[in-house]
Amino acid sequence: MRTIAEGILFIMDFVGLGLSIFSAVVQLYENSVKAYELYLEVKEFPPTYDKLRLALQIERHRLELWANQTIHHHIDRQGHLSPDNNILWVLFKEILSNMVATFEGGDRAIKSYQQYAGSPREITSAGRDNDMKTLGGTSSPNEMSAKRIWDRITTGMKFVIKDKKKLEEMVKELCYLNDSLHKLAPSLAQESSRRQLRTRLHTTDIGQLRLLRDAAALLHHRDIEQMADTKFAIEEFYLSEMLDLETNPELHEASHGLQLNSARLKFHGVASLVNQVRCLATYNYRDGHEEIVLVDWRSCRNDEWRRTNPAAFQRRTENLAKILNKDLSSLKLNVLHCIGYTNRHKLTGYLFRPPSEAQASQEPINLHEILSRTSKGVDIPSLGDRFELAKALVSTVFEFHNLGWVHKNLQSKNVLFWPESHAHGQQGQIDFKKPYLLGFDISRPGAPAEESEKPVSNAGDDLYRHPAYKGLDPKPFIPPYDIYSLGLLLFEIGMWRVISSQSARASRGSVKLNLSLTDPQFIKTVVSGPAMDLARYMGDGYRDAVMACLSMEFDHIWHDSEDTQKMLTFQNFVQKKIVDPIAFCRA
Repeated sequence: MRTIAEGILFIMDFVGLGLSIFSAVVQLYENSVKAYELYLEVKEFPPTYDKLRLALQIERHRLELWANQTIHHHIDRQGHLSPDNNILWVLFKEILSNMVATFEGGDRAIKSYQQYAGSPREITSAGRDNDMKTLGGTSSPNEMSAKRIWDRITTGMKFVIKDKKKLEEMVKELCYLNDSLHKLAPSLAQESSRRQLRTRLHTTDIGQLRLLRDAAALLHHRDIEQMADTKFAIEEFYLSEMLDLETNPELHEASHGLQLNSARLKFHGVASLVNQVRCLATYNYRDGHEEIVLVDWRSCRNDEWRRTNPAAFQRRTENLAKILNKDLSSLKLNVLHCIGYTNRHKLTGYLFRPPSEAQASQEPINLHEILSRTSKGVDIPSLGDRFELAKALVSTVFEFHNLGWVHKNLQSKNVLFWPESHAHGQQGQIDFKKPYLLGFDISRPGAPAEESEKPVSNAGDDLYRHPAYKGLDPKPFIPPYDIYSLGLLLFEIGMWRVISSQSARASRGSVKLNLSLTDPQFIKTVVSGPAMDLARYMGDGYRDAVMACLSMEFDHIWHDSEDTQKMLTFQNFVQKKIVDPIAFCRA
């Protein structure tokens, strides 16, 4: 049996080993970043290499994001390793050793695990020998100084950039190694990195979007490919329409591939404002088959812009239909599949295909109805279900913004569910993990120059709107206003009651609430007090995310950011303050 003294010495050796491996990982990471920069700074790349160069940039971003969640996070928290983590850091070291070797461009180097890229000035030869022994090897005569490593990488680079196939193989190898690093992280950390990566790659340049789509396809980054493909379709339509209108104004009509014939619609009922102007219908196709669809009509306070700018309105309608017609599964957008849009009696409606769980002719139920019917504790879903509902809505809004659009009408009436069907027409269980966000009636591109249509104004709907975006003279809409509305949705989910019932409670108390449309104190009065209850029901992390939405700090972030960096800065803060904290909530 090991004595106490021997045990202490063993622990000291193990911790020392951890620090040594950690130092090696840091050095290998820094050398990998420098190698990426070395390749990306090459000016001799011909235009045919642009896709591969962008693929290199994607993989460099991935490596930096991994480091932010492992190396930098580790330094901030502890500054040293716990013994339990040593094996993980040994794996990091091995993967990064391969990454440095990959940049050399030689198959022999790629297969070698015994080469060390640490700087002799910072880590002693004895320390390197110790590391090699702990990995089950011996100090190799092939260990190189930092200068020799860079000579090898530079030589390899000159060889690789002359051979496009070789460069493609190298990029794919780097992608595989980055995959290996990220798969060692918890699943939630992996999702967070993917979201940050998509945000970093935000662009509206049609040439860059084409390259991004192709580069992502090469590396099998399905989510990036879908994002780029969707945005490319939108920007391509803008470009083609501008060119068509310059030469022949009638040509834009031919490009409306998603416009459907309203005469083929047979409505099951009458749309009403109570249901946010939507209803079920049957659409008959030319080939004779038919399907049931949910028609969501576009409505606004004043249709003057639509009437005076028919081409611009048609373009906006077509582009939103294109977004919602795409396969967005890897982006985790909880939206219905849009089969197209139609015009009827000067109104425009989107036709959505009900989800797979919906029964024939089954009417959906919205979150507002569910919350309003809650009368006792057994009506409240489990904590886990409420967290999953919140995560789905937060992720959907975040990714919708990342595609370059704002929703403008976030409220519980626009969150739909299709309950299980029971015999005798009774409503079955609702799967709160499967919400569907609708209500895109005044949705538009997020670009500042876009005309912003105003919503139909009523007291119930205006409760969900930013104080600057309600009343008789609302300000132009900006993405932070969506975040404010999202905060109210999250508040409703946490407290499991509609915000209007919260206002009634406040009005019955000592504070008599003014429910005028322009009252900027509404949320402060109604929500701030019960926020402590929200923490008790949902936890501090959830409460803090909700209050971040409602504090209007994102307004300042948006206005204070440089124009070229607005969306990137805004999305980064949203992810840090709202998306990630909600994603990490657990029952």
